[in-house]
Amino acid sequence: MTSDGFKLPGYLRLLFLLNTKGSVMVRERRSLGFSLNDVSMLEAYGLIRENNGSLELTEKGKDVLKGIENALLGEGVAKARRILRELIETVDNVLVEIEGYSKTYEGYWLEKTWVHNKLKKKYFYYYLKSRTRKPRSIYLGTIPQDYYLLKDLKQYIARLRYIQQLIMGLLANLDHLEFTKQLLENLEKTQKKIAQIKAKDIPTDSS
Repeated sequence: MTSDGFKLPGYLRLLFLLNTKGSVMVRERRSLGFSLNDVSMLEAYGLIRENNGSLELTEKGKDVLKGIENALLGEGVAKARRILRELIETVDNVLVEIEGYSKTYEGYWLEKTWVHNKLKKKYFYYYLKSRTRKPRSIYLGTIPQDYYLLKDLKQYIARLRYIQQLIMGLLANLDHLEFTKQLLENLEKTQKKIAQIKAKDIPTDSS
C-alpha cells in the first residue's frame, strides 16, 4: 500500500511473489495479500499450478512474467535480472552437491600410527579419528586420494556463499538502477519543456 492508497492487484502480487520465492503456500494468502479467486484465475489461464498446498509458476507463467518485466523495466534490466536469478539458482545447485561431499570427513582428523612387523621393520598406516562422530576410529591404511580435496571443500563453500550474497545484492540494486534511469528520462523531458518555454519568451526583431 502506497501513500495515495494504491494497492497492487492480488494476482500480480502472487505472480511476483512466485517469481521471487519460487513457491508460496496457499494458506499464506491473507498475509501475502492474494485470495483464492486470484489463485483460481491464474490456474485457469495456466500461469500457476498447485501441488499439495504449494503454488508455483508454470512455464507459461514464467513467459508472461518475462513480458511484464520487459514492459515495466525495459529489456536490458529485465535480462540482467534473469541472468542474476539463473546465477543464484546455479550456485544453489552447486552448494547442494558440494555440501554433501564436504561432510565425508567432517569431524575427523588424520592420524598416523607407527608399528613394527615381525622382522622389527618399522612402518606406518593411517586412521581417521573423531571425538564427535561414530565410529570414533576408521582404519585407512593409506591416505585416500580424495582426503585433502574433500577437507578443503569448506573453503569453496564459504566462497560460493559469499558470491551468492554478492549476486543477491546486485539483484536488489537493480531497483535503484531502474529508478535512476526513470529519473534521468524525466529530467530530460523536463529540460526540453523548459527549453521550449524559454524559446517562446525570446523576443523577435519584429516585436
